[in-house]
Amino acid sequence: MTSSDVALRVKGLNTYYGQSHILHDLELEVPSGIVFGVVGRNGVGKSTMVNSIMGMVKAKSGRVEAMGVDISGWPTHKIAKQGVQVVPQGRRLFPSLTVSEHLEMAARLGKGVKKPTWAYERFPALAERSTSFSKTLSGGEQSQLAISRAVLANPEVILMDEPTEGLSPIIVEEVGKIIQELVAESVTVLLVEQNLHFALDTCMQLAVMSRGAISYQEEVKGRSPEHFLTVFMGIGKGE
Repeated sequence: MTSSDVALRVKGLNTYYGQSHILHDLELEVPSGIVFGVVGRNGVGKSTMVNSIMGMVKAKSGRVEAMGVDISGWPTHKIAKQGVQVVPQGRRLFPSLTVSEHLEMAARLGKGVKKPTWAYERFPALAERSTSFSKTLSGGEQSQLAISRAVLANPEVILMDEPTEGLSPIIVEEVGKIIQELVAESVTVLLVEQNLHFALDTCMQLAVMSRGAISYQEEVKGRSPEHFLTVFMGIGKGE
């Protein structure tokens, strides 16, 4: 694929936590304008991959490109201004800011393309708690706020690290609709998920991560859930 066909490209990424080698020469190409899923068992390095791409964790070596621009080693705020947003694990909200303040700040970054009302229409709980500090929100409400904050920033690429974790089935369904809405607007979504069924329902391509690297990748269309479950379980053996 040419640079214009690839929204996100990762080459030979190695990341350590102390002496522990987490990402092993990770290679990844995410085509523009699709939902690309990465699944894998706990502890294989999925969140470390997201954090390394976004500059929240410093990689020891390797290269990350977004829309053809080398963003390796950039600070997170600069990557965000380049048009890459993240829904991180742990959500990383500002505890002393209210729901509305989070959304207004994100909308300003996105030049007002989407307003806070966008979030309130999709997540009524946020509308009800618009004046509440983020530290007082439930885990599910924090996830809804983190998703909304990323979308309102009007990104070209959005990384979602287990966005459905802790959400009720009806909100999970809404998240799926939001992701499809983003793709219809030509936003590229990198979805990291533990929920294999949600990933299969949502993604166009799916990769399986194992021991700090992508070990399998395939288009979802035409494949049964049982096929991917067999692959997922087979790759995960022995980890």
